[in-house]
Amino acid sequence: MRVAFMLASIIASLVAIPYISQQFDNSYTPTGALLLNINTSDVYEIPGYTKSFEGPERIEREIQTSYGKFYFYISSEEVFQKLSKSDSEIIVKSSSNSTEWSIKNSDVLLSVIKTPSKIVERCESKNGYIERTIELGSISEKYYGMHFNEMNKSCEKMKMILQSEVERMEGMKKQMLNIPPKVVINEFFIKRNESNYTYEQWVELYNNEVFSVNLSTWKLETKKSESNTTYYCDLNGITIEAKGYVVINCTDKLGLTKGMIMLKKDDTIVDQVTYGSFDDGIKSDNAPKPSEDRAVGRCPNGSDSDVDILDFKEMAPTPGNENIC
Repeated sequence: MRVAFMLASIIASLVAIPYISQQFDNSYTPTGALLLNINTSDVYEIPGYTKSFEGPERIEREIQTSYGKFYFYISSEEVFQKLSKSDSEIIVKSSSNSTEWSIKNSDVLLSVIKTPSKIVERCESKNGYIERTIELGSISEKYYGMHFNEMNKSCEKMKMILQSEVERMEGMKKQMLNIPPKVVINEFFIKRNESNYTYEQWVELYNNEVFSVNLSTWKLETKKSESNTTYYCDLNGITIEAKGYVVINCTDKLGLTKGMIMLKKDDTIVDQVTYGSFDDGIKSDNAPKPSEDRAVGRCPNGSDSDVDILDFKEMAPTPGNENIC
């Protein structure tokens, strides 16, 4: 199960602030190393400048890195994010009834607007425009201009860039708000050789983010029974790459027929799974316990609905690789 970080909780916490004032942090600090895959030397050569504005109904942050300037604000009405780069500008706006993504460079302006009833995708260039609308299960398309195939290829390329940049912006926002990265317990394996009573037990973690995460200060805790005994699988010195996997040795720390596995950042539970007959208050939603030579993993890979019995299936072990459902 995952601890959800909802916008409502962020806004609720801001309401408790008893004043509205601008607070400028003039200290220059290295930023962006984990987020933007910048070399350490680059970060120190081009330090980041940050400032923030906080009030009862709004939180606003801006950060300048060698990659570009990232700005966002969160209010009770909307979330607004903008990444300004040397060659392009990306904007994300979200409210209760619509979401808009857009990217603009010297050649193309692409926008995608989604509402509860339809999605409108519009791509404009010097050659004209392409507009697609998905509504009530049907797709309509408008086109004006010359060189359709060339324009369509440019638009498809921009869509891929936009998706990547939006993911990057989400990662930047999480780190600036100190929200734990989305790392999940993706697969676990428990094997016992009855002839000599030796064990092989491991837990695989998967990083859903587009930036690497240093797990050295995190904790991977396990319980074999409902008693207070807690075991720890060593994460010291481990970094998990963007969209990557790490396999953690947990031999003698996982229960054979039941147990609980928790991933924590500081004291915050980032992810948790209970399996077999372990009683965490509700046994009916537990993940299955693995059979001999079988693993239990998320299916689809990396997915998390917060219900273990729906997320985890028994499968062939795939340590360090995508789960095969």
